[in-house]
Amino acid sequence: KGGILPSGQLGYVPLADANRHEKSKCVASCVKFHPNSELLTVAGLDKHLRLFHIDGEENAKLASYYFERFPITSTTFIKDGAEMILTGDRHHSFYSYDVESGQARKILSLSGRKDCAYAGVVAGPSKSNLKSSRLFAVRGPGGQIHVADQKTKHLVRSMKVTGECTALAFHPTKDILYATTNESMIYEYDVVSGRCLNKVHDTSAINIISLAVSPGGSNSNGSANS
Repeated sequence: KGGILPSGQLGYVPLADANRHEKSKCVASCVKFHPNSELLTVAGLDKHLRLFHIDGEENAKLASYYFERFPITSTTFIKDGAEMILTGDRHHSFYSYDVESGQARKILSLSGRKDCAYAGVVAGPSKSNLKSSRLFAVRGPGGQIHVADQKTKHLVRSMKVTGECTALAFHPTKDILYATTNESMIYEYDVVSGRCLNKVHDTSAINIISLAVSPGGSNSNGSANS
């Protein structure tokens, strides 16, 4: 509003906080938009999952769920937004949450090990004919990457990178999963066969901590600790 800004100036309009009606009691580690609606989920170390309807003004709270002894570290929508997967700090199990019914269900370990904590869950592309659209992936210790079926929650396959896996991202138009490590390596996996197609050393980063792929799949972006 008000025409062209002079060089060197930035214009902005502050909007209401997304979770203004119920702030998290400690670190909010997960913020995720629903793939098909104006629903936003906020979850964190206070063990609460909260859902808000985002309109930029009221941002009404719709629901919340408390996960006992389960500090939430990552979340993602699966099954075109009908369900969520949640991982917890140092937990070898994880939870699924039905968005419509508001019910949660505990899922046992994918690997069968009780010392295998999960983190950084990501889902395959929504509303796609790709095989990866029916999958989700989580990080495990020792560079492990576990790929599971969204419907059954059963393990499909596991891969392993050198070092610790720090971030995961599915390609939006191909059956490809990208993984980064604490040694600044970027791995490219075929999720159908589990085969590593390529790996690149990112010399600009010391430790990559997050990863995203553009909607068209032509670019990937990450953030790093320096």
